[in-house]
Amino acid sequence: MIIEQLKALAIAAQGRSGLPGAVCDYPAYRALHITAGNFLGIERLEQNLAHFLEQRESRLDRITTFVRACDLDPAPALAAGHDPLPFLEGLDSWVTEHWSTGRIPKQRLSRQFWAEHCDDGSTPLYGFLSDLGLLMGEILIAQRPECRWSFDVMARNREHSSFVNRLVVAGLAVPADVTLPSYYDPGLSAFFAMRTIRYHPDPGQHDLTWNIRARLSYYPALEVAPSAADPVIERSTHVEPERTLVTEE
Repeated sequence: MIIEQLKALAIAAQGRSGLPGAVCDYPAYRALHITAGNFLGIERLEQNLAHFLEQRESRLDRITTFVRACDLDPAPALAAGHDPLPFLEGLDSWVTEHWSTGRIPKQRLSRQFWAEHCDDGSTPLYGFLSDLGLLMGEILIAQRPECRWSFDVMARNREHSSFVNRLVVAGLAVPADVTLPSYYDPGLSAFFAMRTIRYHPDPGQHDLTWNIRARLSYYPALEVAPSAADPVIERSTHVEPERTLVTEE
């Protein structure tokens, strides 16, 4: 009797549209230069950025197809001037409901493992989280014309900075000083949301979209000219076709 009940629970769990089962076949992402370890140097970061931009359209198509299959339509959020909040609210609800399903080894949700493997092509889960971050970054870029993909060239000088070697959305400033840049790493936000879902007693406390919501409305545009060391980044040319009708331990 007990065995039959356990089998029924297992079958029910397999039928849920949760993670990580839904992303076990998701294509991983591999950077040209793996970002784990010491500072890569400006030249290698520029090469990583160029590779990222080359892959951006195909990866954005992949993640938008994925979330549409989960009954989430990102098209309005990716259209300049449209309200992205309905999609972001739906995304938060989907994360709360489904991301706690399936088994993920604890090691793979450690800070160190993420830093060492998020872009080495070895983990489909990180390919998914990175692509979800790409989607959120593109939403911010679509709604804030001053934003662009870049990297923080000064991160190596700040102890414990999360942005060393990471590609981020640039163009905004900290609210208290419009001359100080504020960088947004949406892939890292997706990773921390997954950690919160797994470890926090209340999964609804994840903050997957909190940072992008704040940057959509509260963070001012950066008012200093970019330095000569800052990379010049093209803006997204992604166009969505017209449609008819995720706490630390």
